[in-house]
Amino acid sequence: MIEHWRVNWLSILNLENISMEKEGEALIKGLSLRVNAGERLLIEGKSIQLEMLVKLLQGKEAPRSGVCEFMGRELASLSNSGLSNHRKLKLVYLQLKDSYNSQFTAEGLIQQPLKYSGVYPSKWKKKIVEVSDKLGIGEILKKSMSELTAFEEFKAYIARGIVVEPKLLILLDPLLYFPEVTLEEIMTVLEKLQNIDIAVMILSVNNRWQQQVDQYLPL
Repeated sequence: MIEHWRVNWLSILNLENISMEKEGEALIKGLSLRVNAGERLLIEGKSIQLEMLVKLLQGKEAPRSGVCEFMGRELASLSNSGLSNHRKLKLVYLQLKDSYNSQFTAEGLIQQPLKYSGVYPSKWKKKIVEVSDKLGIGEILKKSMSELTAFEEFKAYIARGIVVEPKLLILLDPLLYFPEVTLEEIMTVLEKLQNIDIAVMILSVNNRWQQQVDQYLPL
């Protein structure tokens, strides 16, 4: 039998009996979850529940009870600088379809997280080339975001999310932001993330992704 501490270390994310409330209302009750490298999971719940879960995983809000561990360490034990590093490099909550980003080229969009992650500017180009090769998007890097097809735009945003090589990528339901893109097309991209050991957590108010993921958890 693998010892408990070793199981937690081998897992990217480990939640044990998490309960959270807001203004006296219990929103998350007894949530337990273990996520390994490259896994895809769907968390279904109300918007307020999903928002609270993201804050928990980012270390911005503590649970009323339970344990939240990331890469074998409790988030509650991290310093402010440790939490900042956690949010920049280890866990990425990807915002999709920000109108502000339409002014950028795809390359400029992907470069944004590198500016705030502590990566030296001399390494930005290499990082962007590496991630574009992984997703097969080299031909769109110099194009304006407004010129891209919906599927190309989706891939550019995913590249933005993984350019700092996080362990876990969190997405709100992509079909809400890219209705022109099919579920099958989205899965071809997420499968590439599985091949490079990046776990993906999809947050949705419905269960239409249930057959496409390794784990499904309703809140």
